[in-house]
Amino acid sequence: MASLKENPPLSEKEHEELRLSFTAVTGAQPTVALRYLQQKNWNIEEALNSFYDAPSSPSNTQDGSHSNSSQSVNSSRHSTSTSGTTAATDSLPPSPGFRLITWNIDGLDPRNIKERTLAACTILKQYKPDIVYLQEVIFPTFLMISSELDNYKAIPATGDGYFTLILLRKSTVTYLSSKVEAFEESEMTRALQKAECKCAGIDLCLMTSHLESTADGKEERCNQFSRSLYRMKTATGEQTVLFGGDTNLRDKEVTKVGLPSYIRDVWEMCGSPEVAKFTWDLTKNNNLNWSFPNRPKLRFDRLYLRHAKTSPRVVPQDFGLIGTERLEGCGRFPSDHWGIVCDFKVTPLPT
Repeated sequence: MASLKENPPLSEKEHEELRLSFTAVTGAQPTVALRYLQQKNWNIEEALNSFYDAPSSPSNTQDGSHSNSSQSVNSSRHSTSTSGTTAATDSLPPSPGFRLITWNIDGLDPRNIKERTLAACTILKQYKPDIVYLQEVIFPTFLMISSELDNYKAIPATGDGYFTLILLRKSTVTYLSSKVEAFEESEMTRALQKAECKCAGIDLCLMTSHLESTADGKEERCNQFSRSLYRMKTATGEQTVLFGGDTNLRDKEVTKVGLPSYIRDVWEMCGSPEVAKFTWDLTKNNNLNWSFPNRPKLRFDRLYLRHAKTSPRVVPQDFGLIGTERLEGCGRFPSDHWGIVCDFKVTPLPT
């Protein structure tokens, strides 16, 4: 009797075809399609059934429920049909908004560094974010990213060692200024990177960092997080502030520092979707040579929002993970972290 074999893993191209088919049928955004397909192990029939069975309320996103396509941010820019023709939502004017991705791309791991970095660039091209926060960039990967994504303005925090990098899409974002504030007590040369820009008709203050790592760095990490929150607080009232990156934070550390009421956790604003919770998940991602029996999964990568006082409100619509597929060549993931992709809609202030 022949032995039963598991179906071979799907290729990146097959994953993309399934995503396109899902968005063409449902009118959902790519982040929503990705979430449902991942939940159903890329079985598109089960994913579609789950999508249509989900509650239609946009506030109920705990299980990855979809938003109405006519209300989704930038629906005309991101909706694509499998035939290459324009989707039905493209006839509608796009809602003002933008897409942001934050991702630790693990430039400190030299193994398969070129293949992994180019794969990350391919994913960024597919998602077409307006704003990108990258952590653990090194100079060789910075050169690859700058070459592959030449339609973005690349703002590196430094050119030495490993550093953060902000990318701004030239066609949708107007760059104004940037600065880097070193964390003087850091033993790992960590810093807070800031860029000011205009996007979707509003003023943005963008902040990213790679906060102190490891359990031993807990005290300094909390200090760095507290300082980052203070910088969010003291940004001008006309600016919407978005701080995100590889924070290395544990939930109890966030509780210890204390999150001000005017600063919101974007994952929680999107309904705390369980499928997009753990960004450093060693139960699924084996890029690291983890020799211990206990394989942790943690929400290291986070995104925080402070609303502007006088400008239109920025409302997160969908929160998903990227980089969760193995690469065909090396069989590894692009990074030991999953990346975060989030769509934001700009709405008028309540009267």
